[in-house]
Amino acid sequence: MRKLYGRKTSINVQKASWILAELNLEFEWVFKEDKPGGLETTEYAALNPQLRVPTLDDNGTIVRQSNTIVRYLANKYSHGNLWPSDPGEAAAADYWMDWQASDNWRNVVAVFWNLFRVPPEERNDEEVAKGVIALGKDFEFLNGHLADQEYVAGNSLTMGDIPVGAAVHRFYALPIERPQLPHVEAYYARLQERPAFCENVMVPMP
Repeated sequence: MRKLYGRKTSINVQKASWILAELNLEFEWVFKEDKPGGLETTEYAALNPQLRVPTLDDNGTIVRQSNTIVRYLANKYSHGNLWPSDPGEAAAADYWMDWQASDNWRNVVAVFWNLFRVPPEERNDEEVAKGVIALGKDFEFLNGHLADQEYVAGNSLTMGDIPVGAAVHRFYALPIERPQLPHVEAYYARLQERPAFCENVMVPMP
């Protein structure tokens, strides 16, 4: 049986559960409702020595790292669809996956961690303010890219939209000031028409 290890409130786990649901692949959740931590077992360490989530056990094939899981599932179960058959479109999807995991992710973490994981008296307000500005610039960049296309790699959903879409939801769920981003907002609305996105990404913030 296919298994996904991780909390449903983790953005990285959400990427994996969303694409599994998008592809109608049945799977068993392991510690779905757990709070952060609690992974320090010999059983889980055998699957993921770094003791991080998500981990996918695809009927014996162990896959770690959220964007790697997305690529693996798209390639194995949706080649020519979520994994584009056109090399240029595939490269565009790859680009936006890497953008989310590098440029955008560090800014999300700076804001999210301070607002949701750090006690108010220990919060770094300067870091939050800088992170909010950086996030605004990130999504202004995405907004310009989406001006003439519906999804990040063209006019159909691809693997590139899984990490980016999860990040867009997290951006709009944060209690922060945001610039006007009409193309990102339209993109977010399109994603909300997909049951797999709503059920796996649009969950209450931890």
